[in-house]
Amino acid sequence: MKTKGQHRGHCQKCGAIQVVLPTGELADHGYTVPNGYFKGVCQGSHEQPLQVSRIITDAIITAMNDLGARNEVRAIALGAGQLKPEQVQQLTAWGAREYTYIDRKQVPIMKPWSEGTGAERAEQLKLEIGQAESDARFFRSHAKSMSELAQAVHGTALIDRDAEELARKAERAAKTTPIVGAYRTKIEQKRALEALGVEYSKARRVIMDRYLSTAHSERTDAGSNVYNSMPFDLHCWRAKHTALVLDTYPELASTVEAISSSSTATRSRHAR
Repeated sequence: MKTKGQHRGHCQKCGAIQVVLPTGELADHGYTVPNGYFKGVCQGSHEQPLQVSRIITDAIITAMNDLGARNEVRAIALGAGQLKPEQVQQLTAWGAREYTYIDRKQVPIMKPWSEGTGAERAEQLKLEIGQAESDARFFRSHAKSMSELAQAVHGTALIDRDAEELARKAERAAKTTPIVGAYRTKIEQKRALEALGVEYSKARRVIMDRYLSTAHSERTDAGSNVYNSMPFDLHCWRAKHTALVLDTYPELASTVEAISSSSTATRSRHAR
């Protein structure tokens, strides 16, 4: 099946999402590039994606279940004494496993089962039973995960890379679009409150300067009361301050209205 445009699909072998070539097969993947040379490649490369075919995936599921069953049988046989390990790892006098170094690598010191002591045989049986049970769980789990992936993906449309990019952009835009009456982050809230505080400082200065611009002989108690009662912070502004300024300096109605609106917004945002 040939595809138009840029699409991606799941690999039948590894399950990873990879680029689909114009031929309908998956591009090379799973390789490394040591010293500038390609090394290794996933066997699912140049095969149809799982959306189109599940032949390889089903073969893997069957093989994994078979290996899981074999290891379960091995663990039971070892535990029942029906099967014996071919070798045992040599133990020290105090029961620790012994190792040696070959080509700077640590390897266990092994010897035939018939030459092993009772402790060495018991330790080896415990080790191999545990390994067989672990392998069985791994193979069963891998088969289950591949089966679930095949059920979810096979028969569905290939992933449209252009549509996927548009969806990512929409998701990013949704995360940054302002929310009416709320903030997405604490820093956004902090900056907004700081901006309101700066505007309040300017408006407060207008009111203070109105009083200070009045000659000393013309200043009234009402004006002094306005001057001395002006809050330093916007969130402390109350209806009494609005009434006080308007009664004394009605010409500053627009300034007071701006402060009152900002004060309401500040108290609401502090409450969130």
